[in-house]
Amino acid sequence: MAKVDPRFERGLVLGKFYPLSKGHQYLIETARRQCRVLYVAIGSRADETIPPQIRASWIREIYPDVKAVVQPNTLPYVPEECASPREFYAIWTKALQEVCDGRSPDALFSSEDYGPITAEYLGCEHVMVDRQRAAVPISATKVRANPFACWEFLDPVVRRYFTKTVCVIGPESTGKSTLCEKLARHFNTTWQPEWAREYLGERHCEFPDMEIIARGHFGEHEKYKAAADKILFMDTDAITTMVYSQHYYNRVPEYVRLMADRIQEFVDLYLFTDIDVPWVPDTSRDLGEPCLREKLKADLLRELERRGLPYVMIRGNWEERFARAVSAIENRFLKSGD
Repeated sequence: MAKVDPRFERGLVLGKFYPLSKGHQYLIETARRQCRVLYVAIGSRADETIPPQIRASWIREIYPDVKAVVQPNTLPYVPEECASPREFYAIWTKALQEVCDGRSPDALFSSEDYGPITAEYLGCEHVMVDRQRAAVPISATKVRANPFACWEFLDPVVRRYFTKTVCVIGPESTGKSTLCEKLARHFNTTWQPEWAREYLGERHCEFPDMEIIARGHFGEHEKYKAAADKILFMDTDAITTMVYSQHYYNRVPEYVRLMADRIQEFVDLYLFTDIDVPWVPDTSRDLGEPCLREKLKADLLRELERRGLPYVMIRGNWEERFARAVSAIENRFLKSGD
């Protein structure tokens, strides 16, 4: 955004941005238009669930020219935590001057009642921006309560944080890829295919492929997540790779184990496709014997349960499986807004 004849040399915006909404962006963009240099101070408390470093990264990605600085969560939150309001504002004046490279800004931009008195202690002008939230009718409290209901008020950079990943997992020939594709179409979003299929082609995997597959699959995860709308469907994961590596080679690459143990960082819900459908052979499948299907099912379930990962069993004919999957996703994510 071009800055034409800014009123101030140095401006400051103060907030928690918990999370960053279009309302916060309206404030930041208003300040950017009026300042040659803009600082954003990000306050936080120890009990907040979105780390302030992540909030700062959103601001830096959207506004590379803005100097976003995270404030220590040891700073007092309200005047009542200090011996007097004067002490409270003296502490914050010093902290905010440090954000602004050691001196007070020329203007403090805010949408809050604390803005004028904070500016007075800083010795700068206060600019009130959309105090009544008329320009952008949203609050961070509403977003935290139900991010999906407030989706239009979130920048795509922020949406990535709230996007849920649903991984479809199960033994061979249980309809994982087909289910992913149908669910993505139903929920108007994207799905991440099994990376190994394109990588291997028609050949069977070998042990060195296991780590390559895990790295390739998760190397693409953020790309697919950025393109998703609220929910990303993912075909298989590192737990699958680990179980198959153990089955075929009786050993597992360390990287694959590491990713399997970190899987809760990437996946919010599993849909486990049961073996109550016929096994259909193709060039990449060789585990069609009932005893092998049972073993792979047990191995996969054991790994999910050992890690305490949430999953829903998907059984029945193809129509029933799809309906059960849709219901599980709606109940977990879209009705409650979790």
